[in-house]
Amino acid sequence: MLKLGAIGNRSAVVDELVRSYDLLQFCKVISPKRGTLEDLLSFHSSDYVECLKRYNNEDDIEEVTDELQEFGLAYDCPMIEKVYDFVSSVVGSTLSAVDAILEGASIAINWHGGWHHAQRDKAAGFCYVNDIVIGIHKLRTKFQKVLYLDLDVHHGDGVEDAFSFSKYVMTVSFHQHEPGYFPGTGSASNIGFGAGKGYTVNAPYSRDITGQMFVPYFQSVATAVYDAFEPDVCIVQCGGDVMVGDPLGGTNLIPEDCMKCVELVLSWNIPIVFLGGGEYD
Repeated sequence: MLKLGAIGNRSAVVDELVRSYDLLQFCKVISPKRGTLEDLLSFHSSDYVECLKRYNNEDDIEEVTDELQEFGLAYDCPMIEKVYDFVSSVVGSTLSAVDAILEGASIAINWHGGWHHAQRDKAAGFCYVNDIVIGIHKLRTKFQKVLYLDLDVHHGDGVEDAFSFSKYVMTVSFHQHEPGYFPGTGSASNIGFGAGKGYTVNAPYSRDITGQMFVPYFQSVATAVYDAFEPDVCIVQCGGDVMVGDPLGGTNLIPEDCMKCVELVLSWNIPIVFLGGGEYD
């Protein structure tokens, strides 16, 4: 049985950095709750969730079964130790941030969240659960229109797929897009379906994009979306793999470039949930 390793520990690294820079003095720290079975089933299929529960206490898996392959639990998402406990912690921490917004906070941050590739019935792209979709569903209990912004270098396919027929959730993904690059989706021509047509926005870019190109690109697209959609709340996936040097990325962005994007979102003065995301360096 594999450990989650660096991918699972990256939120701990962020936490250590935040503490070392004494940034918690500017925050109210809340203890995250554990996600419940009901929370997981608000998006994921019962068969998939039951599979995660069943393997939670397995000490060793000698081979990848047909069932594991069916649920995407192989290759980039191999079965890991205490997998159900892990996904419950991910979902619970994001829902704790969402609850803070529902209770009146203007900004809530969960750097343990942002697992945007997971589908309803399978894991994908290192993501065993889609806490973002589950969080958006809960935000919709209070807010009519939710804007989702994805800054990860990879297309936010799992979130887009979940809401591609909805006119109440607008998904906007900025991502590297080229032949052979994971997940292979996210063309600018993909704009949603049915009632949700026009509520999916894909803003692809080429490898080696610089901050001088990306920042005005983001500002232009995000401003146009905000003005047209007039969201009540925003949820932002802040994948660190968009920055220069990431082994699975390909851009030349630096932290200051990403901060300029965040500053624009903050200027809207609407409630915002900030989540983590991919980062592999």
